[in-house]
Amino acid sequence: MAPYEELYDRKCRSPLCWTEVREAKLHDVYLVQYTSEMIPLIREWLKIAFNRQKSYVDPRRKDVEFAVGEYVFLTVSPMKGVMRFGKKVFHISMLRKYVPNPSHVLQPDVVELNENLTFEEQLIAIVDYQMRQLRSKQIPMVKALWRGQLVEECTRESERDMRSKHPYLFNM
Repeated sequence: MAPYEELYDRKCRSPLCWTEVREAKLHDVYLVQYTSEMIPLIREWLKIAFNRQKSYVDPRRKDVEFAVGEYVFLTVSPMKGVMRFGKKVFHISMLRKYVPNPSHVLQPDVVELNENLTFEEQLIAIVDYQMRQLRSKQIPMVKALWRGQLVEECTRESERDMRSKHPYLFNM
C-alpha cells in the first residue's frame, strides 16, 4: 500500500486522475506515456534515497538490552522552555549501559517512586524574581527552590504557572 493511501485511507489523485469519480476524460496520449515512463524512474530514485539514509543510520543503531539489577546511565539534556519536573517519560535510547570498574564506588540513592513511576519534588520557597525580556513582551519568572529526595536545587519557572500551582507561596 502506498504511504498516502495508508495515511489518508484513500487513493492518491495523480495528474492522470484529477477528475471526479464518475467523470471520464480522455487525456493526452503523450501525457499518459510520459507518466508511465517516469513512474519506474521515480520509484528507483526513492529506493536509492531510502538506501542512502538507511546506510547512514544502520552503523549507529545498536540493539540495547538490560537485565534486572544492572546499572545504567540516563543521558539528560536540558531543553529550553520545558518545566524540569513535569517530564515523566524517557526513551530507551537515553539509557547507556554501565561497565563496572573496581575504582568506582557507587552509592545509589534510594528514591521512593509513586505507583506510576514518578516522584514528587517539594517546592520549598521562591528565592528570586526576574523579568525576562522578549522582543515585544516581558515574562515574569521566579527562581524556585525544590527539595528532592536528598538534595535541594533551584530552577527558573514562569511566575504565572507557579502562582496557579502553588498560590500559598505568593500570599505573603
